[in-house]
Amino acid sequence: MEPNADEHYGTKIANQAQAAQLLDAWIAGDQRRLDHLLFSQFRDTDLTGESQDDREELLRCVALQMKRSRSLFESRTAKPHLGVWIDTLTHLSGQTDIIASD
Repeated sequence: MEPNADEHYGTKIANQAQAAQLLDAWIAGDQRRLDHLLFSQFRDTDLTGESQDDREELLRCVALQMKRSRSLFESRTAKPHLGVWIDTLTHLSGQTDIIASD
């Protein structure tokens, strides 16, 4: 069954809010809040490939990789994948005015 436009829009808004929360905690260097968000909102079993929304699946993929990382607060130069995650969360959150750098 195809989701209707209202359900799709609601999912998009929820995904934007989740991405924005992760991004804000990460940029602020708030490890406690970031861990709370990652571990309360994203379970390892969430990545099923069955999502109706590519943005949701991408958000979950980035969040699960962040959960597994032990170096979230290193420089983008030292860990280039961190820059990709930041850029992806920025895009998914709709916060295009954020420029993340070392």
